[in-house]
Amino acid sequence: MQGHFGPPFSLVSLLVGAQIPIATTLSAFLGALTGRKLIAKKLGADRERYRYILVAGIGMGEGIMAGIGATIALITRSIWMLPY
Repeated sequence: MQGHFGPPFSLVSLLVGAQIPIATTLSAFLGALTGRKLIAKKLGADRERYRYILVAGIGMGEGIMAGIGATIALITRSIWMLPY
């Protein structure tokens, strides 16, 4: 047992958290609740085993959607007629 006494939170985390917009904090909180409750029910004890695969899938999906969004933006801007 460590003889560590102090606040139950990090001062740096508190200061950084005060700078983050409420929408970001709320979405992170809801994502954490979803991960704790729904994914734990779905995967059960194997939840720790599939954690890295789940994170990789989310990252890959975000990358694909960013690529599709950039492609759509380039196509729509290239077919727009200039006013002159």
